Amino acid sequence: MKEILKIKKQALQNAELELNKAKKRQEKIINDIFLCDEEFKNVNTAKDLTQILLQNEALKNNLSIKQALLEKLELSKKEIVHYEHLYKRANLEYEKIKILHEEELLKIKQEKEKKLALELDEIATIRFFNSLKEQEL
Repeated sequence: MKEILKIKKQALQNAELELNKAKKRQEKIINDIFLCDEEFKNVNTAKDLTQILLQNEALKNNLSIKQALLEKLELSKKEIVHYEHLYKRANLEYEKIKILHEEELLKIKQEKEKKLALELDEIATIRFFNSLKEQEL
């Protein structure tokens, strides 16, 4: 049971690690979206046609990047939900095995205590009969 407990604990730790990685990826995506928005805010007014065309291309490129990031964000949200589910399931399994392991240890302890009590009873019985024999002599 102890080996199973170790395996379940490792699975729990792996699920937690993957969940944290997914959250970090999501934070990076959100930060990248924020940077795209900042680029939109920092657009200067162009003075001639060439600058206007260059700005237009830059804005289109930035917009397509932002749309891709928004799609990644949606996927990231689904990924986090998935890893949260895996984490909860791994945690439940770990707690279940932990309780079973504790019950098994308690059962072993009770069996040892019972065996010790029987041995002590047997020793007391032997001593009692030995003392009776000594009194008869």
